[in-house]
Amino acid sequence: MRWYTCGMAVIPSTMLPLGTTAPPFALPEVVSGETISLETFADNKALLVMFLCRHCKYVQHVKQALITLGQEYQGTDLGIMATVYTEDAPA
Repeated sequence: MRWYTCGMAVIPSTMLPLGTTAPPFALPEVVSGETISLETFADNKALLVMFLCRHCKYVQHVKQALITLGQEYQGTDLGIMATVYTEDAPA
């Protein structure tokens, strides 16, 4: 029996300190494909941005939980968006 795994690249963290004002961005939204910017969330007190890989087994495993999270916080002061790296696909 053979087991296949995919490896992840080691990338140093570039996380900004919590509380830092978000830098401007324009990213494709994962569901609609529309370009979303920081201005889209101007009325929100906080913003959660998730960088996802649709073919990742871990992301597939938590897909329903992410949907539930979005539904639970819809209409609150927390903005939530997910984006994907379009060139990140299985070979």
